[in-house]
Amino acid sequence: MFNCFRNAVLGFDQGHNGDYGSIMRGQPFWNVDMQVRKNTRITERVSAEFQVIFTNLLNHVQLGDPFNALDDPGDWGQLEAQANNPRTFEFGFRIRF
Repeated sequence: MFNCFRNAVLGFDQGHNGDYGSIMRGQPFWNVDMQVRKNTRITERVSAEFQVIFTNLLNHVQLGDPFNALDDPGDWGQLEAQANNPRTFEFGFRIRF
């Protein structure tokens, strides 16, 4: 498959994001984030709010774009690194008065 691609021609080839020189598309990237809040009134003037923010809720691995240097056929097309962060949680508690 390495031999099916040629070097990019500047001014002629455009990549998927409009950059010149990138003739191949990258990996698809998606992420699911979520936020949950609960507001509870303690008295007429005081309330408390609890929140949790989930980043990368499903803990889906996003691999980085493949190594596409045409001058190195040994590593060409290899997915070598994770592009996103693993799942994280952020907890918060707020008292309003």
